[in-house]
Amino acid sequence: MSTPTAKHVLALIARGLSEHLNDAIWNGIRNANGDTTKDLFDGFDTITAREIKAGNISDSKKNYAKLNEDITVNNVIDVFKEVLWGLDPHLRAKDLIVFCPQYIVDFYNEAYMLTHSGLSYNTAYNQTSVEGSNNRMTFIPLPNKADSKLIHITTKSNMLVGFDQMSDLESIMVKEYAPFVLSYVATMFFGVQFLGIESHDMFVLGLNGFNADRQLGQPV
Repeated sequence: MSTPTAKHVLALIARGLSEHLNDAIWNGIRNANGDTTKDLFDGFDTITAREIKAGNISDSKKNYAKLNEDITVNNVIDVFKEVLWGLDPHLRAKDLIVFCPQYIVDFYNEAYMLTHSGLSYNTAYNQTSVEGSNNRMTFIPLPNKADSKLIHITTKSNMLVGFDQMSDLESIMVKEYAPFVLSYVATMFFGVQFLGIESHDMFVLGLNGFNADRQLGQPV
């Protein structure tokens, strides 16, 4: 365990474990019989899909809207302008993050360049926030949201990630159960949840093609 090679391999295993957890934060689906990281817990998209299916996130509750056409360079600015104007006033007054796939930001930058090139303050190909939000609605494109059909607009504090560092139940051990073989044994607790899903807490934009049943891993 003390050799440089062993330490390097163990560090790679630890890094890989954390990367898999990050990949599953949005699309994980709890499966007690599963054997992959995505089976360990329900991700944010999965939780959202369940709340949409239950009617707790809906157009009538003003915390959800579903698009019936793809977001493109031609309509992306109008889509987010309409979303911004329709937000609950209490939500709009907060510093918000737009959790989305990278292509959404790429489309917004391209569209902004094509349609707002004459503005004196349009000096960079890098629109980090939704126009008209007073820089309070910031785009955060995430690689683990690349295939997501949901865009979440909420505060950073509303996104909860839970793990156990208080008890002695969580542990990481390196044991030698056989000669010249090291075993990496990790007992960990991990999960995610929203602090609130009401219109003053969060707004969800369902992209064209989103299906709550498919997101929950059920037959369609």
